[in-house]
Amino acid sequence: MKIFRILLATWLLLAGCRSATATPVVQPAGPKPTVIPLFDGELDPHLRIDPAGAMEPVAMSGEELFGPMQKVTPVPLPTKPPAVGSPPIAQGIGQDDIAAHADYEQITIFDDTLNPNWTLDTSEKMESNPMDTSHWYEVLSAAEEIDSGAVAIAATPKADFGTLFFSVQPGATSIYLRENILGLSIWLNSGLQMMDTGDLAIAVVGSNEVPYWRPNDFSVFGDSKETFSETRLYYLNVNRAIPANTWVNVVVWLDDLLYDPPYEYVTGFYIKNDVGYQNTYYVDNVSLITLP
Repeated sequence: MKIFRILLATWLLLAGCRSATATPVVQPAGPKPTVIPLFDGELDPHLRIDPAGAMEPVAMSGEELFGPMQKVTPVPLPTKPPAVGSPPIAQGIGQDDIAAHADYEQITIFDDTLNPNWTLDTSEKMESNPMDTSHWYEVLSAAEEIDSGAVAIAATPKADFGTLFFSVQPGATSIYLRENILGLSIWLNSGLQMMDTGDLAIAVVGSNEVPYWRPNDFSVFGDSKETFSETRLYYLNVNRAIPANTWVNVVVWLDDLLYDPPYEYVTGFYIKNDVGYQNTYYVDNVSLITLP
């Protein structure tokens, strides 16, 4: 009996030691359980989750995203009456306005005869005949009832850069103030051959000292190298070559000559031919356009 008790005590002792040194159970590694995905701690509002846990992008209305939206009826804003600006200011005068405006006046320089205050003696490299009858009473403008009269000026250049020069004589009884002169009107005939728009140029000259033309008058520029603007026909609204034996009205508006400085008196004007042009042309009904 005593031996039985000793064996039982030994067995209990061994069983207690085995429990104290048992190896702990290690859980096998595996995937973590799937949960609702979070993006920076916020659920994506565009994912709808069904009871089975499946997620798919769905289209959602504005009210689903932002709640009920209040409908507002648009109201038109008050308007102001349009502002009325100043009327446009006329910037220039066209050739057709000579006849259209009765308040313009014209001082005749040549119409069958040369104005006695003027002369052609200042012309250079030019043969001129102010009594030519080649264009006897030809119609210049039927609408304005203008004709060439009995005679016209025939001008034949004798060299390059010849000038048919109309100038105020020293003994003139009239003074032509620049501030009163609006422009120069010339009726030009091309002669027996076509005239190109670059064959001729026109210039108006003046003085700040005397009301007549004189050579070496530097009162406007103060330098003999400076000259008045010489404007070719293509800058005077002659847009194409002039056919043979054709009359055209050429008008030079003085305010359009941007490179000419202010001056006191108009003392002359001239027509200059280009290099190589020596055809005879004709001039008639020459006048200065003035204020009343």
